[in-house]
Amino acid sequence: MMRISRAGKCNAGVTLLELIAVLFILSVVTAFVLPSFSGFGTSALKSEAREIASLLNYLNDSAISRKETFFITFRLDENTLVWQEPEGTKSKQVLDMTGVTT
Repeated sequence: MMRISRAGKCNAGVTLLELIAVLFILSVVTAFVLPSFSGFGTSALKSEAREIASLLNYLNDSAISRKETFFITFRLDENTLVWQEPEGTKSKQVLDMTGVTT
């Protein structure tokens, strides 16, 4: 809808007040939405990464102290870890191993 003033000119633009209102609404919505996405799912991944790192440190220390070789197998299709330690063979199921690099 176009507004026509007394002088006969068309005013089809956006006022500064309307622009400020839209920017304010967008900034409020962004302030509520972005913090919820920033930490999405990272706590579970960090705890699993710590567990895998702890297991690797344990096997390394055991291998050094016993002067033996211990193996760990990453079964990516089953999301499991299988390792040989002094007490025998053990395994652990993990939720997500997509970020595991060796």
